[in-house]
Amino acid sequence: MSLITILLALLIERMTIFIRPMRQHFWFEAYAEKLAKFLGKNGYLTVLISVIPILVVLVIVQDVFHHFLYGGVYAVINLLVLLYCLGDAHLREQIEECYKLHSHDQPEQALESLQKNFAMWDVKEIDLSVLMKAFYKASLQRIFTVIFWFVIFGAPGCLAYRLIQRLSANMHDHDSSTNKVATLFTLILDWIPSRLLAFSFCLVGHFGDIFAEWCESLKGKLSDAYQVLFDCGHAALKASDDPDPAAVTAHFDEAYALVNRSLFVWLVVFALIMLF
Repeated sequence: MSLITILLALLIERMTIFIRPMRQHFWFEAYAEKLAKFLGKNGYLTVLISVIPILVVLVIVQDVFHHFLYGGVYAVINLLVLLYCLGDAHLREQIEECYKLHSHDQPEQALESLQKNFAMWDVKEIDLSVLMKAFYKASLQRIFTVIFWFVIFGAPGCLAYRLIQRLSANMHDHDSSTNKVATLFTLILDWIPSRLLAFSFCLVGHFGDIFAEWCESLKGKLSDAYQVLFDCGHAALKASDDPDPAAVTAHFDEAYALVNRSLFVWLVVFALIMLF
C-alpha cells in the first residue's frame, strides 16, 4: 500500500498543477515564529514544540480512521499528507528561470528567484555550479528525503521532515537560534538520503568515476551532504563548465534526466523492500 501511495502522489504531483497552491506552509511558519518569541532564544525547545503537537494530532487521526472503510480513509490520509510534504517537482523550469535571468544581466532578479524557489539565502553571486547545487539539493529535499522518511516512518515521518526543513529554510529572518537548530536537524535527516541518492547517481551514471568519491563521502561531515550530491552528479554526467547557453541548457536536461532515473531506482528498491 505504501508503494501505491508513493506512486499516486508522484503521479498527481507531476500531472497536475492544482496541488501546488494548496501546499502552503505559512501557517506553520507563523505559528513557529510566535512560539519562538514566547520561548525566547531556546531553539531546541521551539523546534520540538512546533513539530511534536502536529505529529501527535496526525497519529491520533490515523489511529481513529485506521480501520474505517477497510482502511480506505487511512490510505487517503497518508496520500494527502505525502502530497502536502512533497515539494514542487518541476525543478527543471525553476532552475532555467534563474539561469535566464542571470544570463540576461538581471542578477538581482536571478538571486531573488534562487532564494524564493530554492531557499539559497547564503548565496551572493550566481554561476552554473551554484545553480546545480541548488538543483540537486532541492531534488533531495523536495522528493527523495520525503519519500525515504515516508517509507521508514509513514506519514508522521515525512511530515516531521517537511516541518523541520521549512523552519530551516524560512526562519533565518525571524529567529536565528531556531533556524540553526532546524538546520542541524535537517542535515541529520538528509544525511542518509543524500548518500543513497548519490549512490543512485553511481548506478545510473558513470559508476567507476564516482564510486571512490562516494565512498569518501561516507566519512564526510553533516554539512557535506549537498556538496556530495553536486560532486557525484557532476561526475555522473561528465559535465563540463562550458558557459555556452546551449551547453548549459543541455546540462540542465541531463541533470533532470539523471534525477528521474535515480527516482526510478529508488522506487524499484522500495518495491523490493516492501515485497520481501
